[in-house]
Amino acid sequence: MDSDNKTIQQLGYWGLVPFFLGSVMIAFDMQILAIGGTQLFISYSAVILSFLSGVLWGRSLNHQVATSKRIALIVSNVFALMAWLLLLQTSQSVTAVIALLGVGYVAIWYFEKRTWRDKLTDPYQTMRRNLTGMVAGLHLVVVFV
Repeated sequence: MDSDNKTIQQLGYWGLVPFFLGSVMIAFDMQILAIGGTQLFISYSAVILSFLSGVLWGRSLNHQVATSKRIALIVSNVFALMAWLLLLQTSQSVTAVIALLGVGYVAIWYFEKRTWRDKLTDPYQTMRRNLTGMVAGLHLVVVFV
């Protein structure tokens, strides 16, 4: 594995830490610096979902098929706006917000996999599948805590 792929893998898996931390904080009703687990979990989730939307945007710029490029650009914006709107709805329904953020991760992963499956390396696809599974799983756990 070259150094770029190694860095991508490390950053990806280290990015799980705030999800785990938020989950533990929620389960044990903890706060750190007056920030509760729910606030930490939801805000980090919305930021990372927006980041993944930006990844879709970036990938679409290199896509050769005009129709697919347009769809990817639109989808990237839909997910970024969804994350932002869900962040605004936190005071209304925490459970729904967390569940929908979790669905967003699976949907982006599915879209990315279907759209660029031939262009993504096996290690990247494996990492994305693993990270998406863990993140979606943590969203489910938090919904039911």
